[in-house]
Parts: sequence; structure tokens; C-alpha cells
Amino acid sequence: QISLPGGTQEEQDHDAKETALRESEEEIGLLRNQVEIIGRLGTLALPSGFLITPIVGIIENGLEFVAQPEEVAEIFHAPLDLILDITAYQKSSVEFKGSPRTIVEVHYEDYRIWGATAAILYHLATEISKFRI
Repeated sequence: QISLPGGTQEEQDHDAKETALRESEEEIGLLRNQVEIIGRLGTLALPSGFLITPIVGIIENGLEFVAQPEEVAEIFHAPLDLILDITAYQKSSVEFKGSPRTIVEVHYEDYRIWGATAAILYHLATEISKFRI
């Protein structure tokens, strides 16, 4: 499954931003001084019961990431114009705990981005679209 850096808030994390920064460094080697946090999206409630607070940041183009093998199998980059294109997302149905669920997904090359990751990216795309002219 494809995911974004993230995880559970730990005692040393003051807030969701601190959790995001710590998890990004642990999982892909993104240092705090390499990212400018520009905001956060509204909290998403997942069918699994988890609550996710997406933190949005900007990094310089061309940064090299290092996957921590115990947490990350592979790192890939999807174009921002694809991620922010609401029309690129499609709805599909999956079974979750014996019941059908409608989810969004987006495809890039051989990757199928779905589940919580697609929900976060779609949420970002819809928020950004409010400011496009």
C-alpha cells in the first residue's frame, strides 16, 4: 500500500506538526530545515477508526530521500499537477469489514494510490481548488 510519512503522536511531540516533522525524518530522512510547513488540512476520520491530521509543507525540488527499510519499501514522486487535479481521481468500491465502501483513487504510472493516502491528497486538491482562478 502507498502511504505518506506519518504516525502516532508521541509524548515529545507538542502537536500534529511536530509529529509530521519527526515521522518524516524517521521514515524518509527529510530534515526539519528542509521543509517549510504552510498549513494543515482538516482532520479526516477513517473507516478504520483512525483520525488523521494532514500537515502540508513545501520542499525544494530535487531533494533526495532515504527510505528506512523497516518502514518504507520504496519512494516515488508523483507530479503535483496530477495530485491537485480533482478530475484525475476516480471512485471505486472496496470491501471493508464485510461491507462495501466507496473510496477515491488516483493512478500514476504503475502506482494505484488509494485508501487514506488518496483521501488526504484528494482533500488537499479540493482545498487548493477553492483558490484557483
